[in-house]
Amino acid sequence: MYEYGRQYSYFSQKLLLHAFYLIDLDEDYSYTVIGVPNRKYVWIMSRESSMNSDIFETIINKLKKVGYDTTQIKTIKQEW
Repeated sequence: MYEYGRQYSYFSQKLLLHAFYLIDLDEDYSYTVIGVPNRKYVWIMSRESSMNSDIFETIINKLKKVGYDTTQIKTIKQEW
């Protein structure tokens, strides 16, 4: 897990200043997992509109190991 310094992001219609973690990044950049230090928010992002279920479960297990509450993760259908 890598921690990046303070970055600006737009969230809930407010400009927030916060640090974030690069929790996981696939070697071919097909997906990435970004989280915040207090473990309240995490984003699993894929280049494709769907993700292999085995890969998704591996990511979920990694998130559990580093202390994220994975029961609150919701998947969103991506339509391009």
